[in-house]
Amino acid sequence: MNAENAHNPYHDYQKARQLARQFEAMLAKTHTCFFSVDNFEYLLDYYQQHEIDNKKALLVLDYAIQQYPYSSQFHLKKVQLLVEDNQYQKALKYLHTCPILLIDNNEVAALEADIYCGLGRYSLALQKLRCLLLRSHSNEKADVYLFTADLFDNLGQPTKAYRFIKHALKIAPCHEGALERMAGLVSELGKQDEAIRIYHHLLDQNPYCHLVWYNLGTAYMEIGLYEKAIDAYEFVPAILEDDEDAYRNIAICYMALEEYKLAENYFLLAMEYGEPDDEIWLLLGRCAMALGNYQQAIQYAYKAELLATEPEEALFLQAQGYEKEFAYTAALQYCKKALQIQPNNVQYLDYLAQLYTKMDLHKQVEGVYAQIVAIQPKNLQAWYNLAFWHYDFHNWQSCYQVIQKAMLINNKLSADLLYLLAACCYRLNKTLEGYEYLHDALSVNCHKYTLFFSLIPHLQHNSSIMALIEDYLVCG
Repeated sequence: MNAENAHNPYHDYQKARQLARQFEAMLAKTHTCFFSVDNFEYLLDYYQQHEIDNKKALLVLDYAIQQYPYSSQFHLKKVQLLVEDNQYQKALKYLHTCPILLIDNNEVAALEADIYCGLGRYSLALQKLRCLLLRSHSNEKADVYLFTADLFDNLGQPTKAYRFIKHALKIAPCHEGALERMAGLVSELGKQDEAIRIYHHLLDQNPYCHLVWYNLGTAYMEIGLYEKAIDAYEFVPAILEDDEDAYRNIAICYMALEEYKLAENYFLLAMEYGEPDDEIWLLLGRCAMALGNYQQAIQYAYKAELLATEPEEALFLQAQGYEKEFAYTAALQYCKKALQIQPNNVQYLDYLAQLYTKMDLHKQVEGVYAQIVAIQPKNLQAWYNLAFWHYDFHNWQSCYQVIQKAMLINNKLSADLLYLLAACCYRLNKTLEGYEYLHDALSVNCHKYTLFFSLIPHLQHNSSIMALIEDYLVCG
């Protein structure tokens, strides 16, 4: 029975909770207790898991140290908790005054280096780490290299950090911490090509290290080699079946390859091995949208909305789903909800303008486009949309004024805006000015001249305009 309970998490929890009651009764001076070393360990685990800070755990350690003053594990644990709470000065003082901890060993040296890092005394931390490296056994050196890499990363020197991570992996090719840091640094430094060579070398030594396969897949994915990324990620669940992240990343790769059905299948597979979050429901919704399953997309997006702390993307996806189902009123409602959260999101505002257009709410369209150019005055497409709205309703003078305002704010106009301005001038009988703006438009992009004729078709028969366009086309 005892052997069975020793491996029973529920029994451990019940025992720890009972010990916590006894400990708190002792604190209230209603009960006196003497706890064994194991019981103090239970108490520490319990309070670290169930309290928002380490105050109770530190109190447990004070009592443990009173009862077991020669136990180095409790003294070390106290320093570790002080470091976790960012109480670096207290931790250092305790480390330097506690007789049990004055013995110079690797664990104490590593803690001291950690404290110096926290205090910003990096040269002392490096000195401790160098000494620690010299006296560490081969299998311990990887942890020291990893700690040194973290120090350089904190100093804003990722290149040096990357070098020390590589040292760590030479010693311990499947070191979990080193591989996790490696992935982040590779992404930050753009070292994917080199990392891919390193990962293949590590796999030659140990082909069953799922973390290396995972990192290899990530490196390939980051440089757009999605098929190779999928091949690498597939090895992860073959070694460790319940790796949700690998299935999720395979799905993301299939999305990038526009293989949306396969992506959907892998997202659903990922959900079998992990608790679904708002991101996975949202990605499933996007797959369903791409597959034309709009009702399914709305349902997925709704589930994402329920889980998301900031649900604007889920709301926007629902708007898109309803719009595809021609339910414009519902689409408008969800788009506005998304904009309540992100009122200056230009993508949402542009979509709102499109919805208003489909619903023949033309005056609202103008207001939205005006809002976009106010948010992004350098957004030439937004200026074009606002100006074209006026042009489309034969408000030639307003169109002209909008583009003139765009010219005051922006040094250069796009070819589209210049063609629109030229057409507008001709509509207003400003022929010479229109001809000059047509010159400007052709000099920016002569191959877009058809846009000009779509705006003012009867000028296709104007010989001087056709000659001007042909001159530009011949010159290239």
